[in-house]
Amino acid sequence: MNTTISFEPENLTVEENLLEEILRAADIVGKVYGVENSELSITLTDDEHIHALKKNFAASTGQPTFYLLRSVKVMSRKLSARTLKF
Repeated sequence: MNTTISFEPENLTVEENLLEEILRAADIVGKVYGVENSELSITLTDDEHIHALKKNFAASTGQPTFYLLRSVKVMSRKLSARTLKF
């Protein structure tokens, strides 16, 4: 799988071994779903940036973001590189 990892903010620091785990997890997921020749973009961010995104989303839609974030947290637990067996 052709995986691109970006950072927001750009100066966000992430340990190299965690990046390697993320790439390996992406490869495994690609194989499981038969999409090894696909492209995947992953953006790693921090709490401050997530709060800004929530605020902008709520302002643009007039709706709370609780359910959106709850879904993201559930998905991240299910697909976390740390929960996959290598």
